[in-house]
Amino acid sequence: MNTPLTPISENQIAQLMTTPDPFVILFSATWCGECQITESMLFKLQSTSDQSVSIYKIMTEAESSFNRSLGVHRLPTLVFVKNGQVMHNISGIMARQDIQKHMTELMNTPSDN
Repeated sequence: MNTPLTPISENQIAQLMTTPDPFVILFSATWCGECQITESMLFKLQSTSDQSVSIYKIMTEAESSFNRSLGVHRLPTLVFVKNGQVMHNISGIMARQDIQKHMTELMNTPSDN
């Protein structure tokens, strides 16, 4: 499987949270099969979508202290952020169309400029 999602650290997320830009974070682990499936779906959505939502991946083994601050209790978890605020926090595997729906909602949320 390709590894298309941009890995990100706790410090980088803190910087992103200060912008109005929409983005999605996948909280993942190398041992998590559902995480690999979710990552593959996100890659397909990212490569076929014309929406400009950045998608990042955080490996929970390396950044475990940050997981709790965004409400991550289970893997995989997708966190949808815009205007520095968590819009959705969803744990477990999701259908591709549900992920797409949340990404569309994220894009349609007005920016706080």
